[in-house]
Amino acid sequence: MTWLTSLPAAVLVISGLVLALLVVVGARLAVRALVPAAERDAAYTIAAPLMPALGALFALFMGLTLASEAGLLASAQGIVGNEAADASRLAWAATSPGVASAPIQSSLLGYLRATRAYEWHGNSAAEGDDPATAHAIASLEIAVRAQAARPALGTPASTELLASLDALTNDRRARLAAASHQLPVLYVAVLLLTGAALIVNATTLTLRTGWRSAVLIGGLAAVIGLSLALLFALGTPWRGPITVSGQPIDAVVRDLNIGYFHPVPRPGRLTGQTAPAARHGQWRQPGHQTTGLIGSRVGSAAVESPSGRGRTPRKRVKAQVFRGFKSHLHRH
Repeated sequence: MTWLTSLPAAVLVISGLVLALLVVVGARLAVRALVPAAERDAAYTIAAPLMPALGALFALFMGLTLASEAGLLASAQGIVGNEAADASRLAWAATSPGVASAPIQSSLLGYLRATRAYEWHGNSAAEGDDPATAHAIASLEIAVRAQAARPALGTPASTELLASLDALTNDRRARLAAASHQLPVLYVAVLLLTGAALIVNATTLTLRTGWRSAVLIGGLAAVIGLSLALLFALGTPWRGPITVSGQPIDAVVRDLNIGYFHPVPRPGRLTGQTAPAARHGQWRQPGHQTTGLIGSRVGSAAVESPSGRGRTPRKRVKAQVFRGFKSHLHRH
């Protein structure tokens, strides 16, 4: 079924409509030729009760199948998102102190480019045997494990590197497994037969009318044909007309190209000019007065000058403590 689900969307839609209309015309001609005119009323009596049952059966089969395929497409998109997130995690892990980030990020960039170029469409997306991609992921493994095995590197940093690499390779395996999904041949055959039986049964109900009334069956046939075309388009997320988006991985590639993943300077190091209050370990708020010991100066907030041109600081005076003060009534 891969050759069928790999067709362009326009080809699937046109083929589905043409095939459904051909079934309508062929069913009408076949029923007129096989059912005598004297027995057409009996055929109408038999076909009428079967119409709801066949319609419900086809709707149930098609609804469940389309819901399942749409869920698989959403799951495949989630796998791609996880792979991009783990690639970003590995790029950040390479910026840890003591890690040479250049070899790891260069190998990671080569792997992501090879994935998008050689392992995203066709049979390579499901088989995973592309030589260029295999070489790129081998280079990434060697670069990461060489940095993680350095004796000078701490255990947390090496663990983060290896965990990010393992998560990235697991996501690749999950993506390959999702890309190998195909529609079961027997299931598709049952859907086709159910749709054809529904069209034939509806055509039987128009035996007693002319061709103009039979045109109404064309709407039902068009719905069946479009439903089958949509099913085939969703069948293979990496090989069909409706595929998963590679935008999450492209975003990581863009960030690696512009140097987004780089070591962050340690906080707490003040560069340039340092505020006087910061150098002394405290901050003074405007208007706050501090009173010292004997002989210390009394600070005060600045006040507006009468001219309004600026702030004029108040006069600072020395505060003296009165010692041994006695009233004149107690003097001898």
